Amino acid sequence: MTVKLLAKWKEGMEGVESPQGKLLQRIVQFLGLLGGQANTCLVKSESAAAYAARAVAWDSKKKLEFALPFQDMKPSIYLDPFLPRVCELAVSSSDRQSKVVACELLHAMVLFMIGRSAQPLQAQKNPMTKLYKKVFPYLLQLACDVERVAEQLFRPFVFQIIHWFTKNTQYESPDTIVLLESILDGIVSPTDTALRDFCALCIKEFLHWSIKQTTTTQQESSRINTKSLLKRLYSLSSHPSASKRLGAALAFNSIYTVFREEDSLVDTFVMEMLVMSVNSLKLAHKDDRSLGTY
Repeated sequence: MTVKLLAKWKEGMEGVESPQGKLLQRIVQFLGLLGGQANTCLVKSESAAAYAARAVAWDSKKKLEFALPFQDMKPSIYLDPFLPRVCELAVSSSDRQSKVVACELLHAMVLFMIGRSAQPLQAQKNPMTKLYKKVFPYLLQLACDVERVAEQLFRPFVFQIIHWFTKNTQYESPDTIVLLESILDGIVSPTDTALRDFCALCIKEFLHWSIKQTTTTQQESSRINTKSLLKRLYSLSSHPSASKRLGAALAFNSIYTVFREEDSLVDTFVMEMLVMSVNSLKLAHKDDRSLGTY
């Protein structure tokens, strides 16, 4: 955006018409007049790690092939190269129109991804796990975004994704585990309280639908998603980081109302949960009270 504004200014063009664009142009001109070290801020605004993350592809193989439905021909394009930029615009764009359009496009692209992976042969040939690992954190951020359109679009969408991926019959299914770990990464966020609260709701929804989509016999013999969830919560509750232990406490508090209604789960896991809770409380003894872990 900065380079484009500078090019337009040199050509004597007025620049973008929006008030925000005019403000950006004035900022660029002001920093240019200052000179010196300020000019390098326009060129090098990201760290080396950020540049490296943007330069590396999300997957080594393109998988989102889409045939354009023209009347005389159907050329195929791959949506994979557009996905990182669309996610970035949806989360961080300061232009509301661009942000809303990016959110709608991202919603459609994720639906397309899930639809492709729902086909058994296609899922085995081109698994979407690596793309899900990158996309799911963005969806969680957008579900609790201050932009009303993004929140209304992605909050129910995330719950629908949870309903879909908790239908797995395989223990530690890759796609389901990617979703679970993305939620747990959000619930231990040290700065974003809205994301923590929303991820706590997602954990509750994850356990509720994992139980709902299995019979009583299956629940007694094979508690695949419950084991995966509790195993990770036990790890977080004994972590040295206070934010991770706080996230585990939020998760346990959220799933309590669902957990207590299932006798088979209570009989199997209640003592484990009690031991881990006491150990977590012991670790939190020296934490600052403002953190909320003690």
